[in-house]
Amino acid sequence: MPILVVIPYATSYYSDCRSGYNKQMVTRVSRRSYHQAKYFANFISGALIFLAPAFINFVMTSWIYPIHNPSPLVAGLHEYNLFYNLFYDVPYVYILGCMVYYCIISGLLASIAILVSKYIENYFSIIITPFVLAFVAMYIDRILNGGYFGLMVIVNGKVMKEFYIPLIMLGIIFVITYIPFVYDKKEVV
Repeated sequence: MPILVVIPYATSYYSDCRSGYNKQMVTRVSRRSYHQAKYFANFISGALIFLAPAFINFVMTSWIYPIHNPSPLVAGLHEYNLFYNLFYDVPYVYILGCMVYYCIISGLLASIAILVSKYIENYFSIIITPFVLAFVAMYIDRILNGGYFGLMVIVNGKVMKEFYIPLIMLGIIFVITYIPFVYDKKEVV
């Protein structure tokens, strides 16, 4: 997922800097407006790249296996999963919430790449950075915490029913990627 959501739009800022397009845009709109538009277009692009195949998969799976209220004996969600009760009571709402949650994660992974594209001048490095950072964070988390707060734990929602922990972590990633990209005065690339 980290590489797939980055491919369509994350290198566009680097391409704009190389071609000089960003300098032309800054003469028409403010630098902050241009960077905000780039950031949110990249975020939405990353979210939609995840959402399109996930929605198609959901629809096709629903044709084959109609959804009924799942049984705790058959389904794989337990009490340590995030909002597991919602899955057993209202499965469609749970699935919709998961898709929105995964779209936010995908958008933030794409945002990491657009921030990196401001400082690195290599397409491959820009595309691979979110994957490498997710892998390194997972490895460090397993060594230090036993695997409780890594990216895959956030994606899977296994945070011991405390919904605020993944939201805080996603908020921190948003702040870390948004503020340096939008409020940095100089053009680095």
